[in-house]
Amino acid sequence: MKKSGFLFLGLILLPSLAFANVVINEIAWMGSKVDSVDSGQWRYYEWIELYNSGNDAVDLTGWILSIVGKKDIYLENTIPANSFYFIERSGYHAFDNITADLATSFGAGLSNSGATLALKDTTNNQVDAVDGNDNWKIGGGDIIGDNTTKETAQRTSSGWITATATPKAANAGFLQSQPPSQQQPDQSSAGGGSAPYIPPEQLPKIKAYAGEDKTVVVGASAEFRGKAFGLKNEPLDNARYLWNFGDGSSKEGQNIIYFYRYPGEYTVVLNVSSGGYSASDYALVKAAPNNIFISEVKTGLETWIELENGFKEEIDISGCQLKSGNQIFIFPQNSRIRAAANLVIPLSASGFILYSGKSSVEFLYPGGFKADLFNYDGFLSGSESFARDGDKSSIAQVTPGQKNPAKTAVIQKSGKSGVEKFSTSKSQKTETMEVELPYIKDSSSENSGSQPGSQGANVISVGDSGNAKNNAKIYLFAILALILFAGAAVFFIRRQRGV
Repeated sequence: MKKSGFLFLGLILLPSLAFANVVINEIAWMGSKVDSVDSGQWRYYEWIELYNSGNDAVDLTGWILSIVGKKDIYLENTIPANSFYFIERSGYHAFDNITADLATSFGAGLSNSGATLALKDTTNNQVDAVDGNDNWKIGGGDIIGDNTTKETAQRTSSGWITATATPKAANAGFLQSQPPSQQQPDQSSAGGGSAPYIPPEQLPKIKAYAGEDKTVVVGASAEFRGKAFGLKNEPLDNARYLWNFGDGSSKEGQNIIYFYRYPGEYTVVLNVSSGGYSASDYALVKAAPNNIFISEVKTGLETWIELENGFKEEIDISGCQLKSGNQIFIFPQNSRIRAAANLVIPLSASGFILYSGKSSVEFLYPGGFKADLFNYDGFLSGSESFARDGDKSSIAQVTPGQKNPAKTAVIQKSGKSGVEKFSTSKSQKTETMEVELPYIKDSSSENSGSQPGSQGANVISVGDSGNAKNNAKIYLFAILALILFAGAAVFFIRRQRGV
């Protein structure tokens, strides 16, 4: 009875033990060199290799090789004992002398920024997995595989390495148990003896240096300077440099000028290759939101919009936009605003008119994301404009191309009567006026603490002492007109009565 129990248990475990011999063996996430096509297309020639190290064939029908979260690849047919199973992306046959065991869709493909692969059997049991989700840093160390040289990620007895592609053949530095047709020749029979095995981490390597971590400004040019060192730590003069800036852009060259269009934190990867060697390094780059904001606006037929650069460096604003309602102006290529300077965009350039009353203007990043919002409300005379004053806007004298003069406005409400007192400080002299105004919603409490560019400016239509005098004149003329009208009426009535 006990023998029967052991026999039954053994029959159950045998398939799972056989399945455990099938592993993900080689990954060409970077594509392959194909002489018959343009090098720009090589990245599409991706493939994955499985290996069965056991002494029994395994039926893979119903198995799944998952590009986790992106694509499930359904396997078919059998992988013989001590053999390879080659899966290539359909439509991209990389090797004329290699017949794929399966040609299928890879979905969006194997991203250069990384992916996780999981191999599951028919019971959905995970047989093997490779975590390369962090830029293909399998095992948490260096990037495994090389996007420049097209060297692949290969499994060995001591871990994963980067080496020349070996489709349906033994991986570099690791002699796998193979059928006779695929075994390596016995070097000992040639009289030279077999070469000793050298762990990958002890092989001679070159080095790459991507520079220190840095903070840059969105829209501002930043310089990336790479370095490469040889086997003896000497500078390499003939190395090839390929930069990946972490936002989908890449450039080739040792020293590169680049700018980010959007705020965020990016991992910049430098790949260096020389001869048969390659190396990589990375740096963390934080792109801070730019400090360009709308500082002054003129409405009407003389419409212009003024931008101010709050940084102490020149900023590239190519592709940025100005928007008001359905009107949009896009800055052309090579548009720049000088350090700590003001830039005026006239009607003749923007092509749209801003109207008085209550409206707004937006400054947008390339792609349409909001960088700044400038609200205004009021009516201007010929020499006036709407100017930003801290986190608010106010009516002031026009100063196109210049810094806005320092000016503060304080509102004091008197209940619901609509009577408001405005105190305006100018040249250490304080003038106070009290006028009847329509009720204005005080939005300062809603937007307290906002900075230019982060929220809309609170709008206050504030006049200076000149406006107060104009209002007084209007009242005076109205009173005189009323007196004249009353006098004329009295004269007319007396005349009718014959007095």
